[in-house]
Amino acid sequence: MVLTVITGLPYSVFQEKAYIGGKDVSNKHGEITDFLLKHAIVPNTAIVEIKTPSTPLLNPKEYRAGVFPASKDLTGAIVQILTQRSIFAQSASIIQGRENINIYNPQGVLILGQLTELDTEEKIRSFELFRTSQKDVKIVTYDECLVLLKMVIDTLSDKNT
Repeated sequence: MVLTVITGLPYSVFQEKAYIGGKDVSNKHGEITDFLLKHAIVPNTAIVEIKTPSTPLLNPKEYRAGVFPASKDLTGAIVQILTQRSIFAQSASIIQGRENINIYNPQGVLILGQLTELDTEEKIRSFELFRTSQKDVKIVTYDECLVLLKMVIDTLSDKNT
């Protein structure tokens, strides 16, 4: 349910710690994602990676006046998801034949960090400019997840009264 709220689409967990391809002939270097989601109506998928709430969103040192670059952990996690999507797509013919899923350019979802880390307007601007420019990976923080869930609970509570 939480992941459905975060993605904004009717996904359910298809597999936790899902192997999505990439092993070499020595049976090493396979890619495992935290969650593989499946859409409830069409057989498309999404890949979810979850990092810790303490994962930094930004580098604490300014790149230029008022400009804070994304942290190495954030950019590394984005590249991790993009790599997983690429390997997943390369494994599509094998996986799709065995599972009731399709791989139509899966959505990438990354959950990490907290917006409360962003204690200045410049940091908020830097993060939002970076995050909203990501077309293939949706970045959501833990405090946003909490707010989203509270909104769902409040909405459901209001309908029951």
